[in-house]
Amino acid sequence: MKRVFFLVLWVLSALSMAGTINVNSPARGTPTAPTLVGTSKSINFALTNMVNEAKVSITVRRQSDNSLFFESIDAVSVTPSTNNHDGSGTFNLTFAQGTPEVVFRVEVRARDINNETTYNVDQDLFVKPDVTKPKILSFNPITNSFVKGIVPIRVRISETNLKEWRVQVNSQDIPNNTGSTVNAQGEFVVNWDTTGIQLDGAQSISIRVRDLADNEETTNISLTLDRIAPTVTIRAPVNNTTYSAGTTITITVDIRDASNAAVNFSGVDVVARTTAGAFITRASRVSFQPVDGTTNRWVGRIRWVQGQLPSTFKIHVTAVDKAGNVPPTPQTVTVKIGS
Repeated sequence: MKRVFFLVLWVLSALSMAGTINVNSPARGTPTAPTLVGTSKSINFALTNMVNEAKVSITVRRQSDNSLFFESIDAVSVTPSTNNHDGSGTFNLTFAQGTPEVVFRVEVRARDINNETTYNVDQDLFVKPDVTKPKILSFNPITNSFVKGIVPIRVRISETNLKEWRVQVNSQDIPNNTGSTVNAQGEFVVNWDTTGIQLDGAQSISIRVRDLADNEETTNISLTLDRIAPTVTIRAPVNNTTYSAGTTITITVDIRDASNAAVNFSGVDVVARTTAGAFITRASRVSFQPVDGTTNRWVGRIRWVQGQLPSTFKIHVTAVDKAGNVPPTPQTVTVKIGS
């Protein structure tokens, strides 16, 4: 009877000495389909049937020729819990920029500090470093743009292992703002409907691109929502001014908008037309300068050309701001040429 009792104790003791170590993350991968990892990746592992403190070592070898790439002996200490003799730990595996992007085999080994527990070797972890961040090659609208209405946010990227792109406005998601594919030109487009924003003014677009190794690149675009048309005021000449033949006509126009940056000189068009509306000539610009924070002053002139100007004609002024807003009607003054 005693012999049976001690045999049972010996069997139970032997069983208690068999421990396991298992890697929970990253995914194991295979030699032909390895798990992509970035410059830094946590290896999370769990130990069971622990008796004493265990030391965990990490070895990384090239899969192609089994050559040693990296080794850390007794890198992590794991202490068993008092309830179930299990434990867990983490090792931060890092790959420097320039690491060859080839398949590596990672071995994770554990040893009992008193050699009372023997652990299996969990070595079937195949990874491939991807240490190159995604690249955002171009985007539109650009920084300091003025926009309104439906704004197409067009982004071109370079990334062969794309996991996800995401676009946010003012740190908030908008409809259809994520995806994992691009077109043949490496582009994706998100349409931003600005009608839900109550007030014009500064807005921020964030573009984030992440690859399968969790490398990511982010670009922020600061722009202005502007849905109000500029106000045009013709300062000179005043209506029904009469000029002598041969006089150069100086024209002064103030354009007021949300800010003096909202309109540039190319958006201002000043032309002479007949009273019936036919085009005669376009005024040449002399200067375009800010007056204050919201107003620019356009100054131009129409030079006298014999027979070009009729005795009575109109100066028409239109302006379009950078967001595409246009006043509902052109501003006009009537000008006369005396004998």
